[in-house]
Amino acid sequence: MIFFAKRPVFSLCIVLGTLFFGSAATSSSHSFSVHKSPNDKRTYEAFELPNQMKVVIISDPDTDKSAAALDIAAGSGNDPDNRLGFAHFLEHMLFLGTEKYPEAGEYQEYIARHGGNHNAYTSFQHTNYFFDIDARFFEQGLDRFSQQFVSPLFNETYVNRERNAVHSEFTAKIKDDYRRNHAAFRAAINPEHAYSRFTVGDANTLSSDDNARLREDLVKFYESNYSANLMTLAVYGKEDINTLKQWVTSRFGDVKNRHLPMKSHPQPLFRQNTLPQLLQITPNMDKMSMQLSFSLPSQMEYFRNKPDYYISNLIGHEGAGSLLSVLKEKGYANSLSSGTSMDTGNEALFSINYQLTPKGLKHWRHCIELTMTWIDLIRTAGKKKFYFEEQKQMLDLAFKFQERSTPFHFASRIANEMHQKPISEVIRGSYLMEQYSPDLYDDVLAHLTPENAFVTLSAKGLKTESKTERYDTEYSLSSLPPEIFTPKKESYALFKLPEENAFIPWDISMTDNKSMSVPKLLEKQKGFESWFSSDTDFNTPKSIYYVNLRSPIANNTPLNSVKTSLLVELLKDELTEFSYPAYLAGLNFQVYGHVRGITIRIEGYPQKQFVLLNKILGTLTNLTVRQERLTIYAEKLKRSLENSDKGKPYEQTITEARLLLTSPLWSDRQKLDVIDKVNKRNLQQFASELFDETEIVTLNHGNTGRANALNLNQLVKAYIYNQARHVIVPSGKVSQLGDNERAIKHMEIDHPDTSYVLLVQGRDTSWDEKAKFAIASQIAATRYYREMRTEKQLGYVVFAMPFSMFEVPGTGFVVQSPKASPQLIHQETRNFLARFISLVAAMDESKFEQNKQAIISNLLQKDTRLTQRSNRYWTEIDRSIKDFNSRELLAEAIQRTSKESFMQFIEEVLEHPGRNLLVISTGKNKQVAETISGQDQFEGFEVITDKARFIKNKTFF
Repeated sequence: MIFFAKRPVFSLCIVLGTLFFGSAATSSSHSFSVHKSPNDKRTYEAFELPNQMKVVIISDPDTDKSAAALDIAAGSGNDPDNRLGFAHFLEHMLFLGTEKYPEAGEYQEYIARHGGNHNAYTSFQHTNYFFDIDARFFEQGLDRFSQQFVSPLFNETYVNRERNAVHSEFTAKIKDDYRRNHAAFRAAINPEHAYSRFTVGDANTLSSDDNARLREDLVKFYESNYSANLMTLAVYGKEDINTLKQWVTSRFGDVKNRHLPMKSHPQPLFRQNTLPQLLQITPNMDKMSMQLSFSLPSQMEYFRNKPDYYISNLIGHEGAGSLLSVLKEKGYANSLSSGTSMDTGNEALFSINYQLTPKGLKHWRHCIELTMTWIDLIRTAGKKKFYFEEQKQMLDLAFKFQERSTPFHFASRIANEMHQKPISEVIRGSYLMEQYSPDLYDDVLAHLTPENAFVTLSAKGLKTESKTERYDTEYSLSSLPPEIFTPKKESYALFKLPEENAFIPWDISMTDNKSMSVPKLLEKQKGFESWFSSDTDFNTPKSIYYVNLRSPIANNTPLNSVKTSLLVELLKDELTEFSYPAYLAGLNFQVYGHVRGITIRIEGYPQKQFVLLNKILGTLTNLTVRQERLTIYAEKLKRSLENSDKGKPYEQTITEARLLLTSPLWSDRQKLDVIDKVNKRNLQQFASELFDETEIVTLNHGNTGRANALNLNQLVKAYIYNQARHVIVPSGKVSQLGDNERAIKHMEIDHPDTSYVLLVQGRDTSWDEKAKFAIASQIAATRYYREMRTEKQLGYVVFAMPFSMFEVPGTGFVVQSPKASPQLIHQETRNFLARFISLVAAMDESKFEQNKQAIISNLLQKDTRLTQRSNRYWTEIDRSIKDFNSRELLAEAIQRTSKESFMQFIEEVLEHPGRNLLVISTGKNKQVAETISGQDQFEGFEVITDKARFIKNKTFF
């Protein structure tokens, strides 16, 4: 498989920016064209403000959400040596008040009140700020957003608080393997390169005896790195181009231009004459992986021809005779991906990632030798024009029929891309592959050699000698003999380069069928229900086919749940070589297990969907369980189940709350207890019985017709339905908490942080009850966050959220804290809920209505992509909402909810200490006994020790 890494900002974009805008560009009257997809009806204009800020504006009269993003070519690579994490700290501080809007949190609350979202991220070479909002309120939202770059206050009052927030973020992810492994990589590379440094920040790197001094350093850092000439802005609105341009010019023209140079990082990532090297890491989770990386020159200037993409297509191929095919045949690996994993503008890393088996871990050197043989075969025989033509065709089609992403993410991506490509190519550039370029392919291949190789092995039990400074990652770094990278002559016969891809669509057409407003029932028989919707609204020639194969035995016991999971994995494994050419040709499939059975989902160009579905169903119904593959996937599943208790504490407690109230839903511990009972014989028997009784539901949606939908249905009937007894397979059930019931479950989690989840469960499943919980979650979200995280500094992970289970509404309050006990968090949460009715009572009618409209605008937001609409239809079918109008029904219920009735709801439900489920974990360094026993905060709570006993006498909704 190919992967695409987000590429950081690089120094070449200074040249590109100058070439594009011209050195004489001094006012917003200089505008330039942006190459867009023929499928894109939006209007674009690019220009440069007098302060040298580069801008792209997008006018979309049909949008109901507007958005903006600003990207600065400065990130953690700009951190001073004595203030590591300062760029990240600045990102936090920038949101806390401006001269025009001095109140901390005003920006966030205005956006939330009008149905929007906001976010930011700091990476090595840039920082990206972005938000969206109901389009009717965009001008005022944009005004608040702009002031953060015109006149931020960096209020001294919040300096210590945000330092604690950054430290809480660091501790919250201290067990995260991505960060732990990255810390080991940083420790292994050239210490002269800024990428080797700690980037998040913590209490030590941001320490200061004096908040005023820390603020002074922060302002100095801001003025040394934030400048209009290093900023790119993307603005996406409903208004016409001239209006948006006027809004931008009047607001962002005041951002100071300090004429700062963009920081470059010319130092090599690896110390000279040290490669090849081996980095061995002990991960927190029991996973086995290898990454083989090669240092090569930056590839960013070659975006028009993408030589690295061409090579990664071949290395990561998964068809017959490929590297992955050989590694799987030997039992060495389950998956493989390749591509450029990072690019600093001076240097890039081309990486091949392997998910190893225990056997592959033992023979990792052989994996490398086989990889180098495959690379050598590509070097000598892999430069073929038809490979280029196939890749170009798929990129051309992807661009021609490009679907929209949300304005929120689109603006963020465009602002980032403006630093990396000529602005005329910020949209088209990722899809360009203009010329067959064998010389450029040779240039990439010439760097895939031992003297550029860096190998990372990550697994339990590896020999390690050191620990990283902050994450305590155990690692070792050693030299590798170049000989292990030498291809062996006898290995060449194992491989075969890909043949021409028969799945590539060369003739694409749209159906003549008129788009349908909602799906219609196509077929209905006992145990078989089929829905169909022709839809060309998005002008994409793709369609999606779902089939839900429900079975009463798929998930009725923990053992059968495990067997279903293993069958799904073995099925996908068996289909890999056949389906990978289809995947390259834009025809994808998914198979996944769920509460009621197995779902197959096919998406892509419809011409070959029949062929793919025929293969999937034929393989499923005639699957032969092979012992060697069963062993590999059973071990993999077992490790995954064992790893579940090493996840983020707040995620574990949320999962536990769902497990306690939902049936049939089995815990990972229950599955672990039975997984060793699975063997080849009983799994083969289970496969033959799984669909003896079944209920089948299908949906065909998109660029398709009735005849095509019926043909696909006929396959399902021929392979499964016609041989089965037809039954009704019920959905999952939710246990009902009593009106005065309060229950608590304590979890043991190996993490220093406390975790807390309080669920307030709904009384019924009516639309009015769902509406009131939706309003409660909306109003509580920003206020709970502000009180618990910003003011009381209880932790980095803090949120109030809708917490529904199937059709049962609820609100959840979640905190993960490095310092507060569950008792303190609960006390503060109860205090918050006690004040909530007063907060709503003091809210004027207009603000209450604004909060209602914020939910409604999100609910009724127009679909922007075929997949988005398909997923919504499929969810409605699963919920048995056959009019496909759940959004409208909920919006109507929200609209008719009065402030008076909502306050009554708060008093009866949120303030009332009943229908409460509390799941907590105490940080491993705290006293567990204090959590449950002898604490007034938890007096009256039923302590849950066993789920079966807890739900034994409960009724279901």
